[in-house]
Amino acid sequence: EAIDVLRQAVYEDDNKGFTARQSLATAYESTGRWDEASHEYEQVIAGPYKPEQIRIAKIRLANSYAAQKNFSQARALLEPLVEADPKDRWAARVLDQIDHRQNKQ
Repeated sequence: EAIDVLRQAVYEDDNKGFTARQSLATAYESTGRWDEASHEYEQVIAGPYKPEQIRIAKIRLANSYAAQKNFSQARALLEPLVEADPKDRWAARVLDQIDHRQNKQ
């Protein structure tokens, strides 16, 4: 299974690069394993990664939180990104999608 190979790369082969972590998180997302995906994004945010990589992880983590109906945590990640850069269309679009999802409930 792809997840096993990616998990081994990150945790056993000590490949903690952004691409490896993001690939593992994406694999978790594709199988609905939101807690595990969230953990990988949280590791990127906490770790020594480039600012753009952290931004991507925050947006993806917000989406993961929203999938778990944790809308307040998702907003808490996205609102500062949009405030810091109003031209960040991706963060703004995900924030709008989260608002729409919550309003449908």
